[in-house]
Amino acid sequence: MSIQKYTSFLGEKTHREANEETYYPFLFEIEPKVKLGAKNFEEEYKKAIGEALRIVNYGKYELDMHEEDILILINNSRSIYIMFNPKSYGLKPSNKLYMIYREMYKIIDEEIGLQYVDTSIYNSYGLMKTPNSYYAGGYFRKITIEQLKKLYSNPWIKNNFYIYQKNL
Repeated sequence: MSIQKYTSFLGEKTHREANEETYYPFLFEIEPKVKLGAKNFEEEYKKAIGEALRIVNYGKYELDMHEEDILILINNSRSIYIMFNPKSYGLKPSNKLYMIYREMYKIIDEEIGLQYVDTSIYNSYGLMKTPNSYYAGGYFRKITIEQLKKLYSNPWIKNNFYIYQKNL
């Protein structure tokens, strides 16, 4: 049994029953439209970081979330993950959580126009990444909002976040 059993979309790959409730953060997976190493990667990555900042600001100023309730993760490749603490918006466990999050995403998308969010996470299987977890050749690192702003100014400083192994 794994935590993934309780956070996955229902289907043949999970053992969760349709009536079982789930509870996990609202997640945005943001990626540039080109792969790492592509000619215009830096430009696209910077746009993805800008979108991540807009999502963070939406959480802070439109949803009145505290900074502590927003988790930002980056990996060694091109992904940026933003998680909103479900307690900050009064979410209760539900067997329809993926549907709730899909609707929340649609509302936020209408408000701020999202282009770099991977929307497949709202209706398919996927692993939930957590700080310091290892996936696809690298670790997921927690960064602050201030570090995200610095990353927007200079995307190549991302490697500085990987110099030391960080503890949870």
